[in-house]
Amino acid sequence: MEVDQRDPRKAWTDEPITSSEDDQLGFSLFAEQLASEAVGWTKSPKVVAALTGPWGSGKTSIVNLAAPCMESAGVTLLHFQPWLFSNHVDLAGAFLAFLARAIGADRPNFTEILNDFGEYADRMGAEVATAFGVRPAYEGGRKVAGIWQRVTRSRAAPPTASTDLIRFKDRVEVHLRSAGGPFVVVLDDIDRLTPAEMVAVFQLVKATADFPNVAYLLIYDEVAVEQALKHQGIDARAYLEKIVQVNLHAPRPNQTVLTDMIVRAIEPVIGPLPADSWDSARWEQVLYRSRPLFRNVRDIRRFANSLGFHLRLLRGEVDPVDLIALESLRMFAPKAHRRLGESKEYFVSDAGGYDKEDSRNARDRVIQDVPEPVRPAMERLLEYLFPVLDKYGMHGAGDAARRRRACHEAYFDRYWEFAPGPGEVPDDEIKGLRDRSVDEIERKLIEYVESDRISYVLDRLPFLAESLPTKHPLIYAVLRIFPRLDASKTFFTGGSDDPRMLRVVRASLPEEPSAREAAFEALLLEAPSVGGLVYVFALEEEFRQRASEGHSEGAHLDEASFRELVPALADLIRCAAENGALSGDPRYFMILHYWKAWSSPEEVRATVETDTADDAKLVAYVTRGIRTGVRLTDSGNPRIHRLAVDSVSEFLDVDNARQRLRDVRESGSLTLSVREQVAIDMFLEGREEATEDEESRLAQA
Repeated sequence: MEVDQRDPRKAWTDEPITSSEDDQLGFSLFAEQLASEAVGWTKSPKVVAALTGPWGSGKTSIVNLAAPCMESAGVTLLHFQPWLFSNHVDLAGAFLAFLARAIGADRPNFTEILNDFGEYADRMGAEVATAFGVRPAYEGGRKVAGIWQRVTRSRAAPPTASTDLIRFKDRVEVHLRSAGGPFVVVLDDIDRLTPAEMVAVFQLVKATADFPNVAYLLIYDEVAVEQALKHQGIDARAYLEKIVQVNLHAPRPNQTVLTDMIVRAIEPVIGPLPADSWDSARWEQVLYRSRPLFRNVRDIRRFANSLGFHLRLLRGEVDPVDLIALESLRMFAPKAHRRLGESKEYFVSDAGGYDKEDSRNARDRVIQDVPEPVRPAMERLLEYLFPVLDKYGMHGAGDAARRRRACHEAYFDRYWEFAPGPGEVPDDEIKGLRDRSVDEIERKLIEYVESDRISYVLDRLPFLAESLPTKHPLIYAVLRIFPRLDASKTFFTGGSDDPRMLRVVRASLPEEPSAREAAFEALLLEAPSVGGLVYVFALEEEFRQRASEGHSEGAHLDEASFRELVPALADLIRCAAENGALSGDPRYFMILHYWKAWSSPEEVRATVETDTADDAKLVAYVTRGIRTGVRLTDSGNPRIHRLAVDSVSEFLDVDNARQRLRDVRESGSLTLSVREQVAIDMFLEGREEATEDEESRLAQA
């Protein structure tokens, strides 16, 4: 196979080889010996040989390789395809017509040969029809073969006497002896036939096996043929032993050569993949584990054709090595592949809360129908793909999201659905963001927010941000859209996007401490988002506290560097308060909380007094404290609304604020939305959760 120069979209065909130059499996020696033996078969009466082996094991290729040696020894190969004919009578007639044409087409007495073979075919057809309960079709063999137009004489009725059968068989044998030869008749693909047709072929061979100068070579998968004969109520082994005198089996391919062929067949398929998407070390491990699934060259070709399609379809969306492994499972163990796809909760990295024993039991159910010889290899392959099965721990799961591996919850389904799921974005589209301006990226991210796909995008961006400087437009754009992120998301509604944004920013920070400090300073100078920067710096403090308590994830700034930047951060918040940007930020109360820590409570109170100076502002201030959450119940997890009473009250003169809000409610001086009405009632009553009636009103609104 010249694979390096192939178009990767070009499919491998299943054509057998015809030349020793194409013999990569070393079958030529076997073929030469077969040819030598076949010469001797033709010198003995009634020799029927069989070349058996599984589908795709190279039986036809071996015969093709043997053909030149046979021909050089004076043996003529005649290839007859029995599966081209539909019933038993046609089969007998077609075979004799084929044989007559093969031995007599270039002889002067061809018409006589045709006539004698035709007479024998008619009589033999009647005998076969009687044996199989089929109504005789007069001159059926002639019609099938299409060679009887030269024979014009007519008959009143088909003769069937046994004496006529013997007489014309003798005439056929005379023609065969004078035809030169010898001949080896090859009947290939017998295992393609129906059980009844197989019986017909073997009966035909048995009936004509004593033809002079003729030997037979039958080619079939012995397992398939024996099963088919068993369905006919026949003791297959005993039956075939009476017909086949020489039983040969195709050699098993050399495993090292077969492995090399797998690699070379896949090379043109993986060649166009980006270099950073291909893990050679993992491929070697998958090849080692999946190798026993490939039995022959046909398996390799079928696999390469299918794999090429799916790799091109999912380019950049899945890990190519995992796809190769799962495609081999789909191709050679389809039931196991289907069961695996239906058992996601047991195999993804967090295993849905199941322990290893649950996951291993699920694995055993997946492979329960896999034949025993390859089951251990299948177990090893699944353990490598899904670290939750690994008895030594979760080895290899750490980069699952980065490499889009099947063991990661977000990517598992892609290997069965062959496309990003709802709420997902193609990875190539996400990678394309790095080549855009900050305004273009911001517009695209806003589009993801509005289509509720931003969570997925933010989960993917840290792997892209690792290769980008903190000053890159992508990082600024992510911070810019922070106010648009849904602050009310909880674990039960997909999780908050705030920490997702944080991971993007932190992923872009350089390793060297002084460079990290410079990156933080640059963010403060650009000030892409007050809320976003406050969140980033607030988590710096939290991570530093965690590190002091022994947790592994620490802050990116040391204490001294952080304190140097705090005044600039407080100035940034102060500026936002003065220009009105602060009051419109959905993380308003979070910003106030940290501003108090980084500046002074008095400054924050003064800002709140300004933000609540009139009744409309006070209503907006209190309403800003409502957040959406989830209540856990046995019947479901309904969304609920909560008011952050403590945060709302922290910088207010609470008694004065409540009196003002009572006056607003009683006077009707303001037109209030349902949300504002509920917020006022909750604040006045000091309640953190809305009532069922309030939830109903909010839902209707």
